[in-house]
Parts: sequence; structure tokens; C-alpha cells
Amino acid sequence: MTIKVGAIVLAAGFSNRFGSLKLCAELNNGSTVFEQTLQRIRASVPEYKVITRPEIAHQLNSVETELNIFHDAEKGMGSTIAFSIGLIDDWDACLICLADMPFIQEDTYRRLAQSSLVKTLFPLSMSNK
Repeated sequence: MTIKVGAIVLAAGFSNRFGSLKLCAELNNGSTVFEQTLQRIRASVPEYKVITRPEIAHQLNSVETELNIFHDAEKGMGSTIAFSIGLIDDWDACLICLADMPFIQEDTYRRLAQSSLVKTLFPLSMSNK
């Protein structure tokens, strides 16, 4: 059985410690943090969804990709992930990727997606029955 794995790319952060929008910071090769991160994810995983906030979506337009807008990003990463999962129709599993990680290699994403670590989890009820 082939497992269909996609990637959720979280680009909805606030870059508070960085001081400006980290995703638009330019790297030594001329790419932005977001551009290089997304390029590596695209080369590794057949499907992906980028999640961002409405206030910064226009700043991420240097990459031709669909941006999924989450209007409640201030609620935190957990809420953003929950929103993202709601966008997935036919994946069996997904990688949760941060859009500000430009130095993760394509092979790392690829190996994670193909890893035997991908398992189906069954939640226990509150009474553990």
C-alpha cells in the first residue's frame, strides 16, 4: 500500500524576535527564506499547502503558489495546524514544515515523507477503553 504524504507549510508566524518578516529575508544566494524553503519542499513532496496570514500574503507573492489564508493566526501554531488539516482531502499523512527553515535539505524532507515513522494513530477515548 502506498501512503500519500503531503506537506503543510506554516507561513503564518509573526517574526517577533526577528524584528521584521523573516520569510522575506534575503539569503546569500539571492533567494528569500520563504523561496528557498518552498523550493526544497516542492522538490521533495508531491503535494503541499502553504498557510499564511492575510497581512503578509502580498509579501509572499514572489513564489507562484496558492496561499491558504488563515485569519486567526494570532491564536497560535496549534490553531494554524488545525485549520491546515481541514484543507486536506486525500492525504494519508503530512509533514508539518515551517516556512522559515531554508537550510533543511530536500533529501531530509524526502526521507521523512518516505519513512517508516509514518504510522496511523488511533486516539484513545477519555476512559481509555
